[in-house]
Amino acid sequence: MSKLKEVWNQAVKCSLGKAKLDAKERFSVKLDQLFDILTCKCQITSCERGGCDGCVIQAHINCSCSREKRIPLKDLAYIKGQKEKVGSKGPHQMGVPDLQEHRQAEFGFNEQHQNEVINYMRFARSKRVLRLKTIDSCFEELKDSRLVEETFTVDEVKEMLDGLQVVVRGEVEMELINTAHTNVLLLRQLFSQAEKFYLRLQSDISELENRDLLEQVAEFEKTDFKTPDKKNQETSKPKLAPLNEGGVSELLNKEIARLQEENDKLKTRLRTLESQATSALDDRSKAERALKDLQKVQGEQQFAARSQEIGSLEDTVAALKVDYEKSLSANSVSHKSLQENLISAKHDLLRVQEQLSLAEKELDKKFQQTAAYRNMKEILTKKNEQIKEIRKRLQRYEPSE
Repeated sequence: MSKLKEVWNQAVKCSLGKAKLDAKERFSVKLDQLFDILTCKCQITSCERGGCDGCVIQAHINCSCSREKRIPLKDLAYIKGQKEKVGSKGPHQMGVPDLQEHRQAEFGFNEQHQNEVINYMRFARSKRVLRLKTIDSCFEELKDSRLVEETFTVDEVKEMLDGLQVVVRGEVEMELINTAHTNVLLLRQLFSQAEKFYLRLQSDISELENRDLLEQVAEFEKTDFKTPDKKNQETSKPKLAPLNEGGVSELLNKEIARLQEENDKLKTRLRTLESQATSALDDRSKAERALKDLQKVQGEQQFAARSQEIGSLEDTVAALKVDYEKSLSANSVSHKSLQENLISAKHDLLRVQEQLSLAEKELDKKFQQTAAYRNMKEILTKKNEQIKEIRKRLQRYEPSE
């Protein structure tokens, strides 16, 4: 009713000119289409769009509605054509009624169940005909064996009728007992198949005496046995299978599908974590190698600088010694001054060596304060923390045995 009121209000607005132009155009396009009153709003796709090569149904639907709201599979193509129809003509038109479909809709059977019912009715009919022939033979036997005289007394007639009553009663009672036992065996087959799928069937005994339903069954039997060439003559008797659209089997299938989907998600997440852990380990090894190479290069540079300074100092000392020897040989008077110069040179050498050691310490300290060293140290620290976190997460999903 709310949908009808909404459409009516929209029509009133369009007629009074209160609606927008685009809304009015959309409403005018919908005027030539049928009003959708179905409770199922799931999209129906054709075989071409669904990737099907062609099937009997000619349409497909991924419906998540409850069972009583679902569209029957045999009506999908018709419903799709009616929804897309513009005007009075569509891909599916109404024709003469189908008697078989009418009977299926009347009794609520699908084709397989209808065949099973027909087979059982034929079996019951053959047993009934056989028992009637037995009863007829009882009367014929009485006629042939006892009715040989023209006149009979009252006692003789009573005796013959009593004997015939006993025989007929026994035959009818045997047939009724056999029919009840046959029905029990049929119910046993149905219940055993239902219990395999954890279904609990219920029956309404009062419906067995419903005259309307009994008349429908009688009419169904008459209609079915009017045509002798029925295509329902099945030599094999397949076991009935429960519907796949509801019940415990549907719940089990949904739960299995949900668990499989969750398992796939966990496997994908685990593979992602493993790839992240592997990449983190690779980054860590690369960073360690880069740090070692950097330290090696800087160490070689520092060693070359120190060796160069020491070489220059040795050259200076050698030059001083040469000068000292020359001055000593040239002028013995300047021997004392030369010794003092030598001592001062030695002091300078010690001072230079001390400055060199201090320079080395400052160079190491400056190297540790460089941006490259700090960045490399921070990268190693972050990578170590990521590896620890990934290991904890891996232990959570794959605990160590």
